[in-house]
Amino acid sequence: MRIEQVDLNGNTDHATCHGVSVDEIVQMFANQPRISRNRKNRSAIYSAFGRTDGGRAVRVNFRYDASSCTARPISAWEDR
Repeated sequence: MRIEQVDLNGNTDHATCHGVSVDEIVQMFANQPRISRNRKNRSAIYSAFGRTDGGRAVRVNFRYDASSCTARPISAWEDR
């Protein structure tokens, strides 16, 4: 899966409500996260785990648009 852009598409409040900033979400995707399928029957199809530029471990659940190589984050939180 190639992610060329991250689009919060009006979902900033929900994606950042667990204390992860928009910048940290973008950094995590830029730093080649581990990506897997999310659990069934969830609005986010994929889950990514990676680190920000500052080393913070972050998990982001997201949808993926293959035609534009775009990740659309649904929710993000610090992963310990």
